[in-house]
Amino acid sequence: MSLSPSRTSSLVITALLASLALGQPCAQASVKEWRRSTVAGAKAYKELCYGEAEREFKKAIEEARKFGPDDLRLAASLANLGVLYNYRGFFDKAEPLFEESVRIKEKKLGPANNDVISSSGKLAQFYLKRGNFDKAAPLAERVIQYGDRRVIELGKFKKEHKDPKEVHKVLNQYLELAVLFDKMAASYQGHAVNGRYPESEKLYKLSLKLREQALTGDHLALSHSWENLGRLYLKEGRYALAEPLLKKSYKASKSTLGFTNPRTYAKLDAWSQSLSGLGRGAQAEGNYRLALTSFKEAYGANSGYIASIETALAHALSNRGQYSTASVHLKRALKIEEKLRGPNHAIVAALRNDYLSTLKKARRFDEAARFKASSEAESEL
Repeated sequence: MSLSPSRTSSLVITALLASLALGQPCAQASVKEWRRSTVAGAKAYKELCYGEAEREFKKAIEEARKFGPDDLRLAASLANLGVLYNYRGFFDKAEPLFEESVRIKEKKLGPANNDVISSSGKLAQFYLKRGNFDKAAPLAERVIQYGDRRVIELGKFKKEHKDPKEVHKVLNQYLELAVLFDKMAASYQGHAVNGRYPESEKLYKLSLKLREQALTGDHLALSHSWENLGRLYLKEGRYALAEPLLKKSYKASKSTLGFTNPRTYAKLDAWSQSLSGLGRGAQAEGNYRLALTSFKEAYGANSGYIASIETALAHALSNRGQYSTASVHLKRALKIEEKLRGPNHAIVAALRNDYLSTLKKARRFDEAARFKASSEAESEL
């Protein structure tokens, strides 16, 4: 089962997992028909032939039930049809299929199996996206407890094993688990408790611990973990916790990708927001001005990146009460965005409102009135 944007990989992976069970005794004809229906369903799904995919996946389930109620091929086939229904928005149909698939895997492989935990985590994500927090809670708790144990196990494993190939293989399993934790944490950000996101924090911390033990230096996956946890604290207004994490994330990205990489700027922006939240607006302003100069050299003065940086700089200045200077940068951003997106784009409309509001805060009321009249005249054309 997979709830990722990728439409085809989940089916392929599920089918591969199911192939592990092919040694079990059963009628050869059923095995062939199950495999044929599974492959045909995956092919139809990939080609957007959803009706055909549904028929083939249902045939695969029918054949898989002949192997026994707890066969992994049945779990795989149930998940495949669930993925199809989930992608098409038929969530009520997908839910019991995912649930039965996880139940079979847990009974067959045990509750502490990596694949069982992965499927449980994905089922929790499914519940969370539907707002069913009560059903997600026990699954999430199980995944978190499993993660706590694996963090301890990873430390012991690294001390006891020195063979690079063996270590590399095992570390990859832990890194895959970190990705699962990240996805679950992101899903939990729709469920606040008194303005905080405790489940997200636990999961992001687990992901970070795994990566810190498995990776070294300025690895981008480490940068990603620092950023995830830092952005969560930023969202919660816990700037003192966010700032050092976001700074580390930015520096690692700068070292690996370079300063003018857009991914590095995204991290610089997050770090600068935390600085503003701590009252260190001058430092945030300096970051944006440095980015403005460098990105102009790299991408030109009229790129979308420049519009984004101008807007961020304007907000940093506004936070310090420098509304008049902020309006200059918003005007530049607006001019660029109008050329790139056209006058009626939603981003342009939002920038217009931002610019108008900033002019008023700067007490430039006449200029604000002229701009408003001009904008209204343009919208009527």
